[in-house]
Amino acid sequence: MLRDLSEDDAITYWMQWETREDLEVHLRSERFQKLLPYIEMSLEPPEVEVSNVDRIGGIEFVVSAIRTPHQ
Repeated sequence: MLRDLSEDDAITYWMQWETREDLEVHLRSERFQKLLPYIEMSLEPPEVEVSNVDRIGGIEFVVSAIRTPHQ
């Protein structure tokens, strides 16, 4: 969880999963279910974003991207 310093009422709940199935298991988990009442009590509808990104890599990706000429 992250708190936005410029918005006192904003909280970011960020997690990363290896697979879609792992995400779905988490969404059905007791841990996530305990969070739902707090989401429902929100004064404004929550903003939800689910991204699907293939594994990019670490420093080797950065080095490769830097060395690849612009097109």
